[in-house]
Amino acid sequence: MRWCSPTRSAQLDEYRKLAAATRDPWFTLIAENEAARAEIARGDRVAAERRLRDAIALAQREHLAYRAVRLEADLVKLHKTELALSQAADEALSEYRDAITAGEWVLEMGALSDLASIHHNRRAYNLARAYLTELALRADAGLAAGADDKIDCPTRLYAYESLANISLLELEPDHARAELVRAPLCDTQKISAPRANLILQNALVRSELYRLGHRAADAQLARDSLAALRELPANVAPGKDALLAYIEGDLIIKDDPATGQQSLRDAITRAAGHADEFSIKARLYSHALLALDAGRRSAFGDVIATVAESLRVRTPDRCAVAITVDADRSVVAFAGADAAIGGNYVAGRSSGQVDVTTLVPTSVVERMRGCEHVSVLTRAPILGAGRLLPPQLAWSYALVDPPAAPPAAAARRLVIANPQAPPDLSFPPLGPYPTEPGEPGVTILRGADATPSRVLAEMQNASVVEFHTHGFIADDLFEASYLVLSPELDRRYALTPDDVRQVRLAASPLVILGACHAATSSHSLEGGMGLAEAFLRAGARAVIASPDAVPDRDALAFFAAVRDRIVRGADPAVAVRDERTRRLSASHDESWASGVVVFQ
Repeated sequence: MRWCSPTRSAQLDEYRKLAAATRDPWFTLIAENEAARAEIARGDRVAAERRLRDAIALAQREHLAYRAVRLEADLVKLHKTELALSQAADEALSEYRDAITAGEWVLEMGALSDLASIHHNRRAYNLARAYLTELALRADAGLAAGADDKIDCPTRLYAYESLANISLLELEPDHARAELVRAPLCDTQKISAPRANLILQNALVRSELYRLGHRAADAQLARDSLAALRELPANVAPGKDALLAYIEGDLIIKDDPATGQQSLRDAITRAAGHADEFSIKARLYSHALLALDAGRRSAFGDVIATVAESLRVRTPDRCAVAITVDADRSVVAFAGADAAIGGNYVAGRSSGQVDVTTLVPTSVVERMRGCEHVSVLTRAPILGAGRLLPPQLAWSYALVDPPAAPPAAAARRLVIANPQAPPDLSFPPLGPYPTEPGEPGVTILRGADATPSRVLAEMQNASVVEFHTHGFIADDLFEASYLVLSPELDRRYALTPDDVRQVRLAASPLVILGACHAATSSHSLEGGMGLAEAFLRAGARAVIASPDAVPDRDALAFFAAVRDRIVRGADPAVAVRDERTRRLSASHDESWASGVVVFQ
């Protein structure tokens, strides 16, 4: 239910008045649930989360278990939409336990499905398998007991399709086929959005099986899935035409490259300007497959151009490395100091795990030795990784074209230091930020003053922004990191990529993220942007961060020295390279500095 129009808003207000008049918490909770959905539709997710949590507490006090679980399910959905999967996992576990306590079997199955999908996306495959197996067994038991096939059949289909998808991600196609044999045939005449997702997953799994094994039976299954996908109504599957074009291209590009490339180009065109899940996947998957296909054909100039296109940056003609990695395949293309083009394509790896320190061949590294600055063009899962190139090279991840010079203005430096992290996070205290002499143009936000709203407001006109705080990354590979600041009155303490991209950094600042894991982005193509990309797209000219843990005191000195070099006119990548080289040559205990990366 969407409360976007004035009419719907008026209806909601009227319902809330009527619910309050009854003094019955059941109706109050329904009203609060719908009000939270209205806030989500307006984009006010912070208010929606607060309202949902307050309503859950009320439902639990009033012992209204059914309403509590329904509210928890909406909170899980909110966190999944925001890609806050660690929070979603915690909430889904509460949802599952409360559904069991309440004896609500349908809601219990929904919570199991939430847990399975969250851990699937987190790449926590063992947990995902456990939840999916439990889901399938319960659905089987429900059918045996005469339960509604309209519920249990799609549940079983989802479980076995997802198990097959996990096997494919782990490069085990035979296991995937075994899971698909167990998947039931369900009546999909009455298509809903969840069933549309089932058909989508079916098509993606079968097309990947065909790519890996090139079996005729897999090809027929893939064609059947495409036919089902074509029948999906657009209103329940926005972006399905773009994804359909991607899957068609994936199926034929190896046997008929020209037709396959045209289909992938069609997918990109259809997906342009759309932000729905299917369109995002179609666009990103198509660009990745075009780059891999170009690498397979040794058309390494096309690899560079395609990756640049996917990032929406200009195609470099020298001193650049472009990388695409997917499952068992990878391509590394380069444009050398002399503008010579070359590269390396690898297929058939036995593991989907990639060692970034050996991903770029030595032969490619040698072609970069004559470059004053190497631009690295790549997306997940490589974006943000440290030690991709040797520490003796000055290099940076290229994510945006250089911004226009900001209007001349006095330099303004903003420092965020020693925020008061919420006690329940159990972070160790940071070393005190050193006292600086009062200089004009320097603002230091310390302790309780360093809240997300204050930081967002102050950094909009700063020319240098420095964070000396804790960073946080969930124990999975899907989420980007965020910065831990002091809590607001509403208890919000995180500065996330989504927060950053909402502001405009008018002075094109240098941004230094002196926090653990701050360079970490999602390891999934469709997982959204990380902090560094968010700062760049908000207007920063460069971001410096590390994907690793950083030692508190050493980091202060390192980042201060890098900042001073840049303020004196050095290129950010050169400044990091030079300071790193100096410190590594003078110390045996600063290997962490080798992982510091630059985004431009």
